[in-house]
Amino acid sequence: MSETIEFEINKQFGNYLVLIKTMSKDREKCFYRAYGKNALVLGYVMKATIQYRNFKIAKTFQKLHYLEKTEKAKPKMQHVFTAYSNVPSYRLQEIVSVLDYYHINYIMVDKMQNYSITSIQHFKDNRYEHYYQKGLYYKRILYKIKNINRFLRANSDNGEILYLIYDIERCIKDYQKNFKLKNKK
Repeated sequence: MSETIEFEINKQFGNYLVLIKTMSKDREKCFYRAYGKNALVLGYVMKATIQYRNFKIAKTFQKLHYLEKTEKAKPKMQHVFTAYSNVPSYRLQEIVSVLDYYHINYIMVDKMQNYSITSIQHFKDNRYEHYYQKGLYYKRILYKIKNINRFLRANSDNGEILYLIYDIERCIKDYQKNFKLKNKK
C-alpha cells in the first residue's frame, strides 16, 4: 500500500521533484527515492543509476482521503512498470545544492513520519520539464543503445549476427527516408 501513496504524491505535485525518504530493510541506511519521471530527472542531474521494476499498486486512495468510502473504492491491484532511483541520505546537501543550482522545484517527504513534507522549494523559473526531457534521452535511450551495442559485441562470433546487422541497417535507411519525406512536406 505504501507504493500507492508514493505514486499519488507524484501525481499530486506534477512539476515538482518528489524525494521520499525511506529506510532500508535492516533499518541501518536511509535513502532518498524518486519514482517515474522524477527518477529520470534525479538520475540525470545527480548522475545516479536508474532501475526499472514492476510495482503492485492498489487503486484505492483511502489513506490519502481522496475518495469517500463507497463500494466503488474496493482495492484493485494494478502492475505498474516504472523507474526509480536511490540516493543515500548522506548526500542530502549535495542533492539540495544541485537542485537549487538547476532551478528544479522539489519536495522532500519523510515516509517514517507518515508522509509529512519536510522541505519544499519553489522557483519562478522551474526547469523540471527541461531536465526531464534531457534525462529521458540520456538515461533511457542511450541505455538501450549501450545494451544493443553490448549484445552485438558479445555475439559477434555468431554467424547469424550479420543478418541482424543488415536488418538494423535497413531499418535505419527506411527511417532516414521517412524522416526526409516528412521534412519536405
